[in-house]
Amino acid sequence: MRPVCEADVGGGAWRVKFHPSNIAGRAREVLVGAMHAGCRVVRFERGVMGGNGHGDENENENEGDGWRIVRTFEKHESMAYGVDWSYKGDGAPGETVIGSCSFYDHVLHLWRG
Repeated sequence: MRPVCEADVGGGAWRVKFHPSNIAGRAREVLVGAMHAGCRVVRFERGVMGGNGHGDENENENEGDGWRIVRTFEKHESMAYGVDWSYKGDGAPGETVIGSCSFYDHVLHLWRG
């Protein structure tokens, strides 16, 4: 087997969560707790998420073949481990509330992504 796509999120991908919505475009977004790099929202192209893409090397750290980082959150002072989307489904596409937490500084952040 071979991956359909690989995205560089800048740190270890500790937690990965697909967006819970069926809103156009959001279903292709993945929230990543990227440890020392904070948190990332990665949007994959339609073909990649459908299994028709390919795993070519990335062009740079924020964008590659079939993916791009659309939001970052780097306010944790230690490694970001836990992340999750709000499952309240009545917000506009850009209004999803995200919770992220870190272990060593005992902080929970709520932010929009």
